Amino acid sequence: MRLTYICASCKKQNYLSEKDDDSASLQRRLSSDEIRVNCNSCGKMDKKHLNKITAVADNRIVLLGIPLGILVTATLIFVFGLLAAITFSIPIYIWSYEQKKAHQFNLFRIRK
Repeated sequence: MRLTYICASCKKQNYLSEKDDDSASLQRRLSSDEIRVNCNSCGKMDKKHLNKITAVADNRIVLLGIPLGILVTATLIFVFGLLAAITFSIPIYIWSYEQKKAHQFNLFRIRK
């Protein structure tokens, strides 16, 4: 799961280096309702309220799961057959887990 925000001036999506499971724990760790951000495209410094920060599934992890699933499937297809077909679903499980984490982060809103 990656935390993102949209720049107010250039409207491009940027990623935060901060990581947390939900907005409440992020708020506790920062001791504030706002976070200072710097746009990677236009360089504008800005403050974003934590409700304007959203979570998206980290596709890098999903893309790592695809070759892992193919490798395990290829090695097991000759030995177990059905088990190989089940292991082919590893990337689907990884993607589902990332989507659930992002959804849980986006559910919680902080009062303004």
